[in-house]
Amino acid sequence: MKHHKSFTLIELLVVIAIIAILAAILLPALNSARERGRSASCINNMKQLALKAQMYSDNNDNSWLLWRQGPKGDYTYWFPKSQYFAGPYLGYTSNEDGCYKPGNITDCPSNIAEVDTGYFGNRSTWWDYGLASVVTNRTTPSSVRQHSKWILMFEGKAKSASEKFIAMGSESGTTYSIAHYLNRIVHNQGTNLSFLDGHVEWMSGKSQSEYDIIESHYWDENKER
Repeated sequence: MKHHKSFTLIELLVVIAIIAILAAILLPALNSARERGRSASCINNMKQLALKAQMYSDNNDNSWLLWRQGPKGDYTYWFPKSQYFAGPYLGYTSNEDGCYKPGNITDCPSNIAEVDTGYFGNRSTWWDYGLASVVTNRTTPSSVRQHSKWILMFEGKAKSASEKFIAMGSESGTTYSIAHYLNRIVHNQGTNLSFLDGHVEWMSGKSQSEYDIIESHYWDENKER
């Protein structure tokens, strides 16, 4: 009779250990590759948003898309609902219940939408890109000389664990303020940034020095335009 040799327990454990080691080696690379794909999708979103912002400017007397307008307490925000002035440029209609729709150009695939239960009232208004409001509130396209240098839109995050992203840069005019809203490590320890000339680039933000480089592209009245 022929006897079929079986694996011993030690041999099985060795095989399992080898598989675990290979998985530990390969999974980070696979995750990184997947995130690069998501980042590419995000870059495409931001390029489309920059184009929409340019369309808004062309149709509104050489003005940037503002993050909000109107008297205090009765603001109109730039979120892409039809009654907000960004809505028509993003294809939103009057029957839109909220601003967030998975898969559209306001949705970064690396972020997870949250339903707002506070300021805007129990609906998923939050979306993933912020407007550099210091630039758009204080300048016009024709008043800026270096359009390729200054940030127009960036990837946002909540100001704190208890707050949600509010789709803007700070009005304060200080470059430090962007730190509250910028998600600087959303894509492989970096973030996508849209500039006034419409181009989009990924920049590393994992260290303070790298964040300082990002911050240098955020508007400051004391810097040359």
